[in-house]
Formats: sequence, C-alpha cells, structure tokens
Amino acid sequence: MGDSRTSASPALDPSLLRALDTALAALPAGAAVGVALSAGADSAMLALHAAQTARGRGLRLHCFHIHHGLQAEADDWLIQAHRLAGLLRVCCHSRRVTVDVDGRGMEAAARDARYTALAELAAHAGVGHLLLAHHQDDQAETVLLRLLRGTGPLGLAAMRPVT
Repeated sequence: MGDSRTSASPALDPSLLRALDTALAALPAGAAVGVALSAGADSAMLALHAAQTARGRGLRLHCFHIHHGLQAEADDWLIQAHRLAGLLRVCCHSRRVTVDVDGRGMEAAARDARYTALAELAAHAGVGHLLLAHHQDDQAETVLLRLLRGTGPLGLAAMRPVT
C-alpha cells in the first residue's frame, strides 16, 4: 500500500494531489483548511483533491460557499456545494451576500463581497488557510484586464499563488 497522501483513484490528478500535499505540508495535524467552493468544475475538483490530501495529512477540511444571488442558478449552486461537501464528508458553511456595485463594476464588487464573507466564515470555523481554484483562463483574463488598465510589471504577473 502506498502513502495515502499521494495514492489516487483514477478520478484524481496526481500532479494536483502532489501540489496540494506540498502546499499543506507545513501545517500541523489537526489544523483546519478551507476551500472556497462555488460548486463549479474548478472549485469542485479542488475540493475533491483537497479532501483526499487533508485526510492523508490529518487536517480538517471545511468548504465555504458564498451565495451572491446574482444568477438564477445561485440557489442550485448552494445546494450542489452542500451536497458535494456531504459526499466528501466535510463541513460546508455558506453565506448569502449582497453585492453593492457602487461604481466599481459587478465583478469587483462580487469579488470583494465574496472575499469578505470567506474571511468571516474562515474565522468562525477556525480556518487559517483557504484554498481557491483558478484556471488558466482566469489568469489570462486578469492579465488582459490589467493591461487594458495600464498596469505596471506587478500587474503582468497575474494572480499571486499566495496572499
């Protein structure tokens, strides 16, 4: 039998498991880790892989879902996030937020509301480290938007891996 932190079922990506294992290696057993779970494909895959890694490392995993109410499917995503967390046998915490656009644009306002709510949920659950899923298109979009705004060298780096 192999190491439970790196052995994977066929549905799991070994490179993602290794990356998560490396990222979480410094945390002591029993520490709490969170996953921002929108219930989309990216965050669902992160939650699946994080659950495997957390179990192997003796960490407690929590999923956090933020309900923006901006799209008709928002209630369905909330239900899906809680169902997935149940299948993974981890806690799922959710919060409904109001997005106040106030001239910044919908995306920025929703992101600010989401990050504030995630920080509050993490603090309430005793989670000190929160994982977020971003795919390459998210990174490319970030760089493109920053270029259009006239960013400097820091903005060309896209999203930082750790904040």
